[in-house]
Amino acid sequence: IFDPVVDEKAKEEEAYRQIKIKMRAEQLLAESDLPASMKRHAIHYTDGKIRRIIREENEARAHLTEEHTFSPAIKDYVPDYSLLHKQQEAAILERQSAKPTTVIEPFHLRTEQLAQLRQQNPKTPPPREHCDSPPLRTKSRSPCLYTGVYDDVVQAKPTVSSNLRDSATRQKILQEKKKAQLEYEKDLSNKVKQLEIRKSIAEKSKALDPTLTVKAATQQKLKEKLAQQKQKELEYKERLDEMKDKLKDRPFLFERISMETARLSADKAFRRALKDAGLDTSLIKDMSNYEEDSLMQ
Repeated sequence: IFDPVVDEKAKEEEAYRQIKIKMRAEQLLAESDLPASMKRHAIHYTDGKIRRIIREENEARAHLTEEHTFSPAIKDYVPDYSLLHKQQEAAILERQSAKPTTVIEPFHLRTEQLAQLRQQNPKTPPPREHCDSPPLRTKSRSPCLYTGVYDDVVQAKPTVSSNLRDSATRQKILQEKKKAQLEYEKDLSNKVKQLEIRKSIAEKSKALDPTLTVKAATQQKLKEKLAQQKQKELEYKERLDEMKDKLKDRPFLFERISMETARLSADKAFRRALKDAGLDTSLIKDMSNYEEDSLMQ
């Protein structure tokens, strides 16, 4: 296996195989032919492709040629820029069109002569403030609105066509008002429906949302806990009040001790007195029980 002759022989066979594959590919390429639809344009296609390759090669080698025929014009002097600037300013001033100034002409005001003219001709109307403003028109009760101007004009009577036109315009105006009112009511009802739908959607989303249900449950539990705590506080306050009332009516410890000692001393003195008198305490107890029974009966 490790003999160099075997290795060289394998390399030769591999090279022969590659050469054989290349020759077979060239033979197939030479024997191959284009389809009928492409065969008609094959010559033009190949010619155009070759021309394009040649043009690209020429363009790539264009900057590498040493035969340059173009030589730029070189000026051997420096221009006077200050002089050029002055010439440009002079040309701009010449081009400017100077507007002619207003020529003042003499004039004579005749307002001083108005008083004399009024005295001479009192029927002349007073001068108007502005020449372009129309004269003031006063209202009159005559059938014609402006007297003295339309006196010779006969007032037009309403005709059937004018009445029909007026009624048609009124009906059209009423219809437009009704249409606008209906549109307004429709928009209002649509808004109300949208609000109701939004509320229902919000309620359903709250019902279906697990986070909201958990929040509602926690809030409910918190409310119940607070209510229970308030109830316990009220009960505790009531018990404290009861204990305070009991302690208020109950005597102090030293008072109870003094009362108990006084009772015991009185009992001793009573027993001693009975003993000195020769009486028995059992007899007195029986008599007291008999009296209680008789009173109960």
